[in-house]
Amino acid sequence: LVVGGVEPNGTENLVVPVSPRAYLLDYVEQGGRAVVSVIEVGGLDGPRIFPALGVTRDRTMAILTGGWSNDGAGVSTATLTLNLSTEPPTFQPEQALFSGRGGMSSRMLKNDALFLAGGVADPAQINATGVGAAETFAPAAYCY
Repeated sequence: LVVGGVEPNGTENLVVPVSPRAYLLDYVEQGGRAVVSVIEVGGLDGPRIFPALGVTRDRTMAILTGGWSNDGAGVSTATLTLNLSTEPPTFQPEQALFSGRGGMSSRMLKNDALFLAGGVADPAQINATGVGAAETFAPAAYCY
């Protein structure tokens, strides 16, 4: 699952895309050749860069939270889930609340909660001497 990112704007600059983008990539080997299929995922609520993303240990659900939008001018507080077995795959809004940060690292824990470390609400406030944030983010929809 690939979500967000930047793209070239025709010059040497990278910018946040105007429209949201998310894709499922599937890799298989066929006849000794690598084949990657790409499926677009709908339902993303806007462009996001540096969000937190995790997949449940049974590989049936994904969760997306946080991230910056609009070239870092805004931060998303929305949480989305994705049932990886639905066709076509589409993000759905989740009722979980998130304080809103981007640029954090995330790790899915054994109970399917996300451990989030670092990140800030405003990328202009990134400071190597400041204290970082750490939290466990556990939407009730699928945590065990």
